[in-house]
Amino acid sequence: MIAQWTIIFIAIIMIFFIAFTVNYANSNRNNAVQVLIKPFIYSLSIPIFLTISYFFALYNMLLIDGWGTLAIGIAPIFAFVFGSFFLKRVAKIVRLQNIKTLPDLLSARFGKKTIVSFIATILILMLTLPYLGVLVWYIEYSTTIIVNYLDNNFVHNNGATLEGNSLSPVFLMLLFVGYLSIRLANSNGGAHGLMFAIAICSVISMIILIASFIQVVYFQFNGLTDVYEQFTKLSAEKSIFKHEFSVIHFMTMLLLTAFTFIALPWQFKIIFIESGHENKLTVSRNLFSSYLAIFFTVIFIISIATIVILDGANFQNIDFSLLHILLADNATFLGVLLYFMSFVIVTLLMTVVVLCVSTMISNDMILPVLIKTLGSERIIKIHVENYILLIKKEMTIVALILGYLSYVYLPYNGFDEQFLYSSIVILAQLAPAMIGGIYWSRATSTGVIAGIIAGMVMWVLTFGIPIAVNLGLLHEHGLINGLYDISWLKPTALFDVDLNPNCHGAIWTIGCNILFFVTFSLLYKANEDEIEQKKLFISVQNNYEAPNLIALQQSTSLFDLQKLVGRYIGQDIAESRFKNFAKSEGLPFVLYEFANVKFLQFAENQLASVIGASSARFVMALVMERKKAGAETTIKLLDEASDFITHNREILQSAIDNIKQGICVLDKNLKLTCWNNAFQELLDIPDGILENSTNFEIVLEYCADKGRFGAGDVKELVAERIQNYIVYKKTVQEYIASSQKLIEVTSSSIPEGGCVITFDNVTAQVSAAKALESSNINLEQRVDARTQELTKLNEQLEKAKASAEEANIDKTRFLAAASHDISQPMNAARLYSTALIEKDLEGDVKQIAHNLDLSLTSVEEILVALLDISRLDSGVFKAEMSDFSLNSLFEQLYIEFKP
Repeated sequence: MIAQWTIIFIAIIMIFFIAFTVNYANSNRNNAVQVLIKPFIYSLSIPIFLTISYFFALYNMLLIDGWGTLAIGIAPIFAFVFGSFFLKRVAKIVRLQNIKTLPDLLSARFGKKTIVSFIATILILMLTLPYLGVLVWYIEYSTTIIVNYLDNNFVHNNGATLEGNSLSPVFLMLLFVGYLSIRLANSNGGAHGLMFAIAICSVISMIILIASFIQVVYFQFNGLTDVYEQFTKLSAEKSIFKHEFSVIHFMTMLLLTAFTFIALPWQFKIIFIESGHENKLTVSRNLFSSYLAIFFTVIFIISIATIVILDGANFQNIDFSLLHILLADNATFLGVLLYFMSFVIVTLLMTVVVLCVSTMISNDMILPVLIKTLGSERIIKIHVENYILLIKKEMTIVALILGYLSYVYLPYNGFDEQFLYSSIVILAQLAPAMIGGIYWSRATSTGVIAGIIAGMVMWVLTFGIPIAVNLGLLHEHGLINGLYDISWLKPTALFDVDLNPNCHGAIWTIGCNILFFVTFSLLYKANEDEIEQKKLFISVQNNYEAPNLIALQQSTSLFDLQKLVGRYIGQDIAESRFKNFAKSEGLPFVLYEFANVKFLQFAENQLASVIGASSARFVMALVMERKKAGAETTIKLLDEASDFITHNREILQSAIDNIKQGICVLDKNLKLTCWNNAFQELLDIPDGILENSTNFEIVLEYCADKGRFGAGDVKELVAERIQNYIVYKKTVQEYIASSQKLIEVTSSSIPEGGCVITFDNVTAQVSAAKALESSNINLEQRVDARTQELTKLNEQLEKAKASAEEANIDKTRFLAAASHDISQPMNAARLYSTALIEKDLEGDVKQIAHNLDLSLTSVEEILVALLDISRLDSGVFKAEMSDFSLNSLFEQLYIEFKP
């Protein structure tokens, strides 16, 4: 009992030490020294989870996975070194969106849907609550070791033994964790003091570890060489490790452990939330990587030495083997110091875990339902701050109770391989959603939900069934022979894939998750909320242009906004934060004016820090709905009063917009009061320049600056056009070089003292006139050319005609001479034929003579006709129209053609 009370007394001192450290750091968090070392504090807070895990379980990890255990030590460094860009991206999103948990992050990415954060919270709780039980078991187990050792060696050294009661330090720890968690939940100053205490523990843990290393390696062995030689000899004699080294298993565990390291709720809180800014991750990467590399190397060597000391034995409850070895070697002071440092670390770690669990349950499960149940009227009127604090206190107590119940009822009795890997794979179900949501724009909430469901089905098949068989809940027949006696449905070897069972389950589970996540994201499109939110994650920026915030800006004053946030975090705190934000952003802090959209985003972020992103979005939507309803009556009256004016203006604007001429109307101060689309198009003026009451000189300066009026000094060009358009009201033509248009500008005065200026595009008319003038000049030139050509042709024709006439005369002469010469013999022949006919002939001879006479007569007629033709050609003989008999013509033809 003396040893037990001694341990309880020292445990109380340790608790007071923790309380003092946390309180001191919180009270002095704005101290110059604290601010200076803040990046180092958070960097040394990150490895706290790994520190206690290596202290307690590395020996058994090494016996089971062998050299594959290196993946567990390398993975966190791998995540920080090779994933630094990803970590900074996540940290920036967390900072800009004021996110507090991983489920909150996923909900914010996928349209701030409650169902996404709810599912993510359930998965994380499946890992976190059993881990709380494991932490309780660690303290209970290590307390039993140290109490029994002290009883046996210092109190009852006469040989009698007294079994020590180890539950008292456990209850002390749980009570203090509950107290500290509730206090930090009520605090608005963050968890800086908690991080400071953890950082101190990390430094002391390293000192104790190095001292333990010297004790084990140089007092129980003769240095590193001796450890290496004895381990090599032992490895040659017997098989030490349960599983052989596998590259696939190593890489699988490397990636899973790297993601788990950043996604565990307490790690997520330390790395992304408490660090404050993504730029601090550079310091964290260097310091944390160096610290963990040294720590893991030292504890790994100690575990190798422990294997040699224990001859590779895998004893039950051999967790915290380092404590066993130190006490067995009579290094009592070092062993007790290690125990109490572990007690402090577990206490601080449990506090962080409980805070994370209570925040997740309240923000991502209870508050969304509560806020929707209260409705818009009550949510605006009541002070929700008290409800939130009460819920967080209650959830802190619930988390502690659930953690202790998991210690009591879950069968954890030392390092459990299946428990470790199945838990990691459960958390890894969120990896596709987290990584895909940040880098893949087509990821949707439907894909996330489908992927998680598919992954958990495979988890039940590959991990759940083997665990149930080990617990005796199911018969091992299905595990050995396959489900329904189908050999390729063995839970540990699906489709006969022979891998390490844990690696096998992880690959199938995460693979199915990714497959369904991608497939359903491609099949189902994102809704408007998801599209709006994905822009903030893909481009990583503030949501200052969100449609809902812009709409709310038009109806919400800064006073109302501050009052709303004050109901959740306290009015004084809200006022202070809004003033600081206005100062940092350079915004005017005027309470009764409409809130700037940046104030609206800031308000939503402040709400998100208390009630979660999905609930914050819902509250802002309720406010907008209420404001909209309250303003409807006033807006209706204003609308009715301005309908007539608006209608007439629309008709007028529509009319002038359909005029091809550009028109602008200026008041007496030369400010624009009206214009049409043609004016904007002709001068090629962007929308941002043309606004009501814009000075006309600004429009002219823009046009002159863009070279619309040609080269020259801008001021001189503007002054020249003011004189032409406004003073002298000249009608001038402007050549717009950029559009190659010629604009005719005409201005006229109006009664109110302003003027109307019209801009007419005369490019086509001027071009047509120039083309006509050019065509006339070309026509005259062509007429002169054709006249000259015609004169030449006439001259050539005259010459040709003369030549033709001369040739015709020659022809006539030839025909006359030829006819005369031929007619003489023909006349003689005719005389002979006539003389022959006159003789008394008979029969055929008479007919032949007659025919011969006729033929000669025809030839004579032909010659006569030929002479007539020559006379006709020469003009000597003119044809006369008369009637004549055809008998002689046909008679001759009859004679020629008869048979």
